[in-house]
Amino acid sequence: ESSARAQSRMRVNCNLALCLLISLRSSIIEVSAVALRSERPWTVSGATSASTSASSPLFSSRRSDDFGAAGGGPLPQQSQQPQQQRPYATEAAVGQKTDRPTQTAAAVIGSPSLPAKPKIVVLGATGGVGRHVIRQLMATGVDMTVVAFCRSYDKALETLYEGAGDADDGVGPSLVKRRTQRGPRLEIVVGDLVDKSQVFNYRDEDDEVEVEFNSTTLASVRRFYGEDAASEVYKASAQPSDDIEAHEALKAAIKDCTAIVSCVGTVRPTNPWTDYVLNPLRIFRKDASNWCSDPRHPYYVNYLSTREALDLAEREQRRRNVEIEQFEMAEEEMAKEAAKMGRSYEPADGRDHKKRGRAERIKFVRISDLAVSIHPWKVVSLFTNIGRSIVFRDQERCEMLLEESDLVDTITLRPGDLIDGERDANTTSLQVDASGNLPYPAYVSREDVAGVAVAAALTRKDGVKSTRAGKLDQEKAESYTWALRWAGSHLEQGKKSDGLPDAQSCVDRMFKLEKKRALRRKREEETRDTDSLTRVISTMVKPLRKRRLKPYGIAVAVPVYMVLAAVILSALRNVPGKEIALKYIVKRLGTA
Repeated sequence: ESSARAQSRMRVNCNLALCLLISLRSSIIEVSAVALRSERPWTVSGATSASTSASSPLFSSRRSDDFGAAGGGPLPQQSQQPQQQRPYATEAAVGQKTDRPTQTAAAVIGSPSLPAKPKIVVLGATGGVGRHVIRQLMATGVDMTVVAFCRSYDKALETLYEGAGDADDGVGPSLVKRRTQRGPRLEIVVGDLVDKSQVFNYRDEDDEVEVEFNSTTLASVRRFYGEDAASEVYKASAQPSDDIEAHEALKAAIKDCTAIVSCVGTVRPTNPWTDYVLNPLRIFRKDASNWCSDPRHPYYVNYLSTREALDLAEREQRRRNVEIEQFEMAEEEMAKEAAKMGRSYEPADGRDHKKRGRAERIKFVRISDLAVSIHPWKVVSLFTNIGRSIVFRDQERCEMLLEESDLVDTITLRPGDLIDGERDANTTSLQVDASGNLPYPAYVSREDVAGVAVAAALTRKDGVKSTRAGKLDQEKAESYTWALRWAGSHLEQGKKSDGLPDAQSCVDRMFKLEKKRALRRKREEETRDTDSLTRVISTMVKPLRKRRLKPYGIAVAVPVYMVLAAVILSALRNVPGKEIALKYIVKRLGTA
């Protein structure tokens, strides 16, 4: 009986508690409804009427897709849905008098997507110069991101971590430690600079194994399930894969970068049969994608890779410029709306919208060769081109690509003969020439070349070392070409006084010289514009001053085919029927 009474009391208490909760919930709902009805719509601070808010769409319900999203285009999911109303302001906030609106251009379309800190992309990071570039970037202590772009992840780990750990300077272990410390952060990106589809008839070993596996699979399906099932399997296997394309990895690496350092190079011995004999006209053709199936050819490694990386860098620069233009348009319209309401509009970052400019230009630093500066019939250039697939022709084509870019600042480094030794600072200095030409002999270490490349990537054109990414650059794109070598009387390469003690001093000096040269050219142009006759003459002569590719094909063809003709004639001297053979050779040359 007592337990029954306890249960009945508990049941009554639970019912009472439930009733209290229901009544409390209804009271909360009523209070919230009254509060919402008493609130005013969101508007500019100091505007107390709903009509003012309705006449100012920029400050009330401007959609982000009106000026484009952060990526430069409209947001499709937002364009199909009604714009959500801004949060309501309280009576106290509305009553406060201020001349600054509560909404800025950054709130409307988002701030321009500009890099917050330096990001250096190193192409060919596992090569002889690239590994030195990575180590010196990681040793700077600058808070930045270093992207090592390479083809093999295992080789990158072995070269940049394990191999560096054996050095006496302790740079190797610091690569691992800096992952958890403030400073440079290393990222390894694996990809190909050149798409395999651009190589003539290219097929690697993995493709051959895959083809053999697919043919065996189709034969088994055809044997057990019939021809229809085999055709379905073939169609399914022929569908394009969802793998990331070759340039997608490079595109993701270049996004938000501030500088690109290209250390890509190749050593491809000439194949006399395919390069010279099979088709004699190939020696004059700059495009090797129609006949060469060797992906090590300088056309693929040097020219195509540079063209792909430069194209992606220019696209990234255009994207930043477009975002800043959209941001400027939004701020200008907001300033006009604020002026109509008698308010003053102040940008979120504290700068006048009229003083804005382009985003800071991406810097492209590429390591070329000093032999590009000499004539192709010189001994060094001639024998190197004959034995190395006319490598200097593609090197010069890369330089011409960089010079023609009007969106990216480019710096071409022309080192002499590269060696692995260290420079003795007591007897040898580092010489850098802004003309891009230095006499031979021109020995220089890979470490010093990497030091100049790192200093050029981190130093702005005004000579200030960049410890954080800049935002704006109103100047036009510049293109520089510098030659490098050691200077020392014991090396018979000039004197020690001809150079400077370190790479940073050389780069600072080069930027000062380039600035003086730019001012001199500007004064000459202004003087020329004042005289109409001089202006007409300069306009007519300007196409003649354009850089043209040197005749590398002719310089190589003359000695090569003279030697081949001598060999053939000497071999056919005592062979019967040599007239028929000579007629066949002449006919072959004529049809080619």
